[in-house]
Amino acid sequence: MALNLKKVENLLVQEKTESSLASILLEYAIIKQKLENSDNQSWYFKKGVDSYRKSLLSLTNDYEKIRELFNETSIDFFIDEINKNNAYISNFNKDALNAVVYMSFGMLRSRNKFYNELIRLKSKTDLLMPMEYYLQNPEAFLEIID
Repeated sequence: MALNLKKVENLLVQEKTESSLASILLEYAIIKQKLENSDNQSWYFKKGVDSYRKSLLSLTNDYEKIRELFNETSIDFFIDEINKNNAYISNFNKDALNAVVYMSFGMLRSRNKFYNELIRLKSKTDLLMPMEYYLQNPEAFLEIID
């Protein structure tokens, strides 16, 4: 049986259907809630509290990077980046792709989806607020992910 690059890509590049910002905020809220109620959690959870705290820090850092990019750039920047990625992809012969180039294309397409998400978000708001703001104001959170 021949190696199918599409199957390899599916194993290596996990496509998410939901917003990356929404998933970061939801995961952060779930972990934070569990840590605040750690007495009610399982023994296994209690043994991994340090790991969950590191996850919170990582999620906070990821969100702040996205927030900084979003707040400091315009829609035109995101459109330019998408066009650059598409130009790079279109310059290659599709019949002669090797695995590395194919995975690169997958990453560029994923990046384009992220930029499109930020463009959609820019049409709703000019500034992303800190993470805690959205956790305290669920209505504002629903506005940005809807």
